[in-house]
Amino acid sequence: MAASQSTKGEHGLVCWETYPSPYYTDTHRRFRAHCRAFVEKEVLPHIDKWSQDGDIPKSFYQKCYKSGLYSRCKRAFSQQQQQKKDPFLSIIFNEEFARAGAAGLLSAGWIHGLVVGPVLINGTPEQADLMRDVIKAEKFASLCVSEPGAGSDVKNIQTTARRDGDYYIVNGEKYWSFVF
Repeated sequence: MAASQSTKGEHGLVCWETYPSPYYTDTHRRFRAHCRAFVEKEVLPHIDKWSQDGDIPKSFYQKCYKSGLYSRCKRAFSQQQQQKKDPFLSIIFNEEFARAGAAGLLSAGWIHGLVVGPVLINGTPEQADLMRDVIKAEKFASLCVSEPGAGSDVKNIQTTARRDGDYYIVNGEKYWSFVF
């Protein structure tokens, strides 16, 4: 067998995880199996319809939480775990979801790196508590930074928001807004 063939996995991915390593453990192998089974059951049968509809149902995100995938993200970002953060978990997670050929799913659905993580790491305890419902997929969060006059320069943002009862009135312009 050619060298290039021996490094290819079942789905054409490089099988670096099969090489002996003190870093890649049985925990990683179990997590990969968990992610793969989740993708096969909850993503592959539906991804074409979601792509066609241009929408991923809220129930999918709730299944991610119930399966433990979102709690992994919360642990990865918790301040107590920063010294123990395991980059293999993110690699495995992204590889398995990428297997589905669902680039939009990865970019549209994984708020944890864009909004939740920075709030859990740098926010106040009160702000971190607000992320609980986002992690559970009971609520969605939005990242709205870029503006026509400021780009993503947060120091020069002009848009404001003021509370009006249970809602906020937003005044200004945004583009590249991500709602999850």
